[in-house]
Amino acid sequence: MARPGIRARQPRSLLVSVLLLATPASAAAQTVVVNEVMYRPWNQGTAGKYEFIELYNHGAQPVALGGLYLTDSQDLASICAGQAPVDNEGVFAIPSDVSIPAGGYLTFWHTAIAGVTDQPGNVVYSSFMYRGNLVLNDDGDQVTVFGCNGTSPVVLTSLDYDALGLAQTARNVSLERKDPLGGAQSASNWGVSQAPAGGQMPGGGYTPGGTPGTKNKIAVP
Repeated sequence: MARPGIRARQPRSLLVSVLLLATPASAAAQTVVVNEVMYRPWNQGTAGKYEFIELYNHGAQPVALGGLYLTDSQDLASICAGQAPVDNEGVFAIPSDVSIPAGGYLTFWHTAIAGVTDQPGNVVYSSFMYRGNLVLNDDGDQVTVFGCNGTSPVVLTSLDYDALGLAQTARNVSLERKDPLGGAQSASNWGVSQAPAGGQMPGGGYTPGGTPGTKNKIAVP
């Protein structure tokens, strides 16, 4: 039986080309990047438990994310057309009041954790459009934040951590980005967090296995 979080990957032909954002407001949004991903947490009590996806805004202006989508699907075109993605992956509609401050972080969590996800700068993606569930594949997946221009996907930020070739090296710890200005798909710009291993600790404590909401341990000075 496959472990929770492991799914067959869909053909890369489903990937949609990134459309550059052209307006002044959306140009500022290009300062938002996927900065950290915990996709293979320790002892998942439910599929996806303790997974998180952190965004970082390296710009000088806050960026509103309301109305955008978070997904691990590769079929963005169907979503923009108002249809379920053909790969049946999860699609989360980001609430209208969600934004990320200048120089700040925003962390999306699969499961609510008392004292963690109820703090500012954290959002739980516990409800999904269609029937898919956004559970990150243990041996490689893609996470994308995007909007729609009509029926055309407009990608804000995306990471295919399978393509980095690092997916099998991280367990109980996140993948962290070294430089927010460096290439999103450059393996040399990513590495395993140096934070303590994550999961549910004896006595009910919790360790995230990364640095959600704070500077990455392996970030460049």
